[in-house]
Amino acid sequence: MRNLEAESKYYQEEKMFHGYIPYIMGTRFDMVVIHANQNMMNQLWQRILHEMSHWEHLMNRYDARSEAARINRRAPSCSFSVSKEMVQILRLCQDYRERTMNLFDVTLGSIPFEIQDDLRVYQTSQTSLDFGGFAKGYALQKIV
Repeated sequence: MRNLEAESKYYQEEKMFHGYIPYIMGTRFDMVVIHANQNMMNQLWQRILHEMSHWEHLMNRYDARSEAARINRRAPSCSFSVSKEMVQILRLCQDYRERTMNLFDVTLGSIPFEIQDDLRVYQTSQTSLDFGGFAKGYALQKIV
């Protein structure tokens, strides 16, 4: 995982914390929290930075070392291992796709995966995963 360029500041008079990441998941991230405990906010920010870096590394298809990029390089008709979190993400994406009558799709085409068990995926055809907006929503939901 890479270290994120990030800034934070606590405004004592307002009891307000502001954290900022200028570039993550193709966008900027700002967090503003009103809380009286500055130390707690700093600890929370460090945890969020760690998690955001993790999710960026997991789902960024442009990072050759990410799990999404490794999946995108796989040839069709093969079975391979993925992380437990990636299995959960793929299942969630399949569910969203079905519930939106195929309007939501993180693949460029159709979801060409069969989840065989907890950590194995069978790729039925070549695809390109693009988690884009899903990754942002996933991260925000997890942060909450």
